[in-house]
Amino acid sequence: MLAKLNEVHEAYLSKERVHQDMVALRAVGYESLAAVLKEALFQAAHGKGAERHAQGAPFDEQPMQQLVDLYGMGFALGQAAKKMQESQRLPHDRARAELLGAINYIAGAVIAMDRQKVEKPPSVAANDSEIGWFSWGGGECPVQHNDVVEVRLRDGDGSHTGKASFFDWKHDHDLADVVAYRVTRKATHG
Repeated sequence: MLAKLNEVHEAYLSKERVHQDMVALRAVGYESLAAVLKEALFQAAHGKGAERHAQGAPFDEQPMQQLVDLYGMGFALGQAAKKMQESQRLPHDRARAELLGAINYIAGAVIAMDRQKVEKPPSVAANDSEIGWFSWGGGECPVQHNDVVEVRLRDGDGSHTGKASFFDWKHDHDLADVVAYRVTRKATHG
């Protein structure tokens, strides 16, 4: 087993592999930001973060995520704040390393927040006749494709109105899934 771990570790540390992984992050005018984000990614994937925390697991399955599940989002944000505070009294290189670690904890908080949002869609009454909303668990579109509907999506970002054919009714377990709907205008035929 140790030989297998060494083989995986060597693959992650090969200069060519690291270079290929890091090159993709580009945006004109944002090169300085991209450089810092690349350094944070490198630290998490190949540096101190990988050595201390990864245990061979992908970033979104590492102990940080388990601790966020146990203690809430404040865990990751508190760790980031601690690293930011510690950076203020350290020499330059160590301060940079702490701040890059803070970026990774903040990224972990964003990942956990997104995961929680997908797992807990906004709630709507099953059939509240007063306002006409119906909860939706996925499947074939329940109305005519040309009906105008107002929908609430799994992303929880308010409601959206449009033709029924525009929305994702089936449920792919992503943020665009319809979780509730009401018909605002029936399609006219003729």
